[in-house]
Amino acid sequence: MASVLKVDQLLKTDGSTFDARDAGIAGVGTVLQTQQVLYTGQTTDNSYNVWKDYPGAIGTGITMIPLDVNSKFLISWNLWLHRQTGQYTCYVRLNRGINNSNYNDLIAVGDARGSRVRTTIAVRTPSTEVIGAPYAGSHLDSPGTTSPVTYKMRFGNNFLNTYSYNTYFNSNENDWDESGSGHTMISSLTVQEIAG
Repeated sequence: MASVLKVDQLLKTDGSTFDARDAGIAGVGTVLQTQQVLYTGQTTDNSYNVWKDYPGAIGTGITMIPLDVNSKFLISWNLWLHRQTGQYTCYVRLNRGINNSNYNDLIAVGDARGSRVRTTIAVRTPSTEVIGAPYAGSHLDSPGTTSPVTYKMRFGNNFLNTYSYNTYFNSNENDWDESGSGHTMISSLTVQEIAG
């Protein structure tokens, strides 16, 4: 008869947790930890000329303590948003903060060019009838630290002037309250630590 050993956790002599890397089974590319946050509500925002946290837990972000300084982080997002028809642009950025910093690490934005906004996503809606597709993407980051790392999404509307127009999160401009075309959607942010 074979013996079975069942434990909740193994500790090393220094008190840290014994993990797959210590056992020699977590090679490069192995997913070490995964977290996901969702935003299932609906909201509208008409601010301008300011960066704000994305609604819900996506704006609060995901914090992980890297298991290794060489780890990479795969950040994936699936965001539903709609900009008021023809009224300037809503910009969304992936931001990183290390050790509770100010989250101004711009890690997935375009190059600086003139007065253009450096952003991860830009949303401008051509029609009130547009339901839209999810704004989905991913980015592989190498923070090079074992300090806590936080990833979050932030957004900003219209950085050109003081016009106040709506951005709709998880709904669209018409927001029909009926079952023929009415709908609510879900947005997500997922972070995976990958052995480097």
